[in-house]
Amino acid sequence: MTASHLTPKSIVACANTLGEGVIWNYLRKVVIWFDISERKLMTFDPITQNHQTYTLPVMASAAMLTSHKDLLLISTERGIERFDFRTEQLVFIKKVEQNSPHNRSNDGKGAYDGSFWVSTMNKTDISIASGGFYRVRLPDRFLITSKNSNIHNLPAKQSDNLLDIDFLKEHLIVESMQRDIRIPNSLCFDQENLFFTDSPHKKLFRITHYHDLAPSQNTSPTHQLLKHRAQLFSDRSTEKSTPDGSTLDNTGNLWNAAWGTGEVNSYAHNGTVIETYKLPVSQVSCVAFGGADLKTLYITTARENLNQAQLSNEPLAGHLFALPLTTTPYQGALEPIFGQNYIL
Repeated sequence: MTASHLTPKSIVACANTLGEGVIWNYLRKVVIWFDISERKLMTFDPITQNHQTYTLPVMASAAMLTSHKDLLLISTERGIERFDFRTEQLVFIKKVEQNSPHNRSNDGKGAYDGSFWVSTMNKTDISIASGGFYRVRLPDRFLITSKNSNIHNLPAKQSDNLLDIDFLKEHLIVESMQRDIRIPNSLCFDQENLFFTDSPHKKLFRITHYHDLAPSQNTSPTHQLLKHRAQLFSDRSTEKSTPDGSTLDNTGNLWNAAWGTGEVNSYAHNGTVIETYKLPVSQVSCVAFGGADLKTLYITTARENLNQAQLSNEPLAGHLFALPLTTTPYQGALEPIFGQNYIL
């Protein structure tokens, strides 16, 4: 493990209570992220430096791109919804959980088989394992097969009908993949691997060939489909930090936000830490590669539960940070598009 000489810099003084769910929207050329607690969706254009805030009617935490640059699928405390940048409207599509008003959405990420993986956790008591992981997808007959994702391939054009609210309400499938979770995090994908964690246990897991996970109708609180397939990737139980949001670079290294110690760690394929990047804040929450060349790591942070003395010591808490990696070999991959299968 090495402590890198590169230092993330604050680029948006957004003072998020709980910044999360950052991704790079290459169709709009902006960073997208959420302040879960304050019910906000935010964007930042690194070229124009324009920072936009959209106030939402509910807590939201994660998004997946669609082939239409103005439309996102979003995971909220109500379920799956569609956000339209043109109207700034959020429209409900389908519940993820039927009888869990005590839960909200948490981590989520698009997968390269065209599905949107989302998760839930208890709103008020993180000691209660009332949450879970879910796969949201279209029936196979509606999927579009696309070329392997790389920085030179833009998504194939989908029919606008596939993003129509009535169509999505009728055809969207929600599958329970893992229950009995306290704080679901670290969802990230390449074309082979799925990574995840239940943060308080401080263990990162990997599943290979995630796209062939069998659909499940089991909605019992102890449903364990993911854990039955998972292999331990990295055990962080002796560390002070807690693993939060993750992403993968284009060689398969995992980059993880270390909540509590103000770090971003990158992991080799065998689960060992190869680089550590320090931030001037303690609560680092999520990471994503972005920019025109996918060589900038964007990092969300949080201010929640910090007292005035702590905030005085961490005046940049809640800001959006950027770590330029142009002098390194590291580079991200394009975000997948909902309903497009990149696994050939």
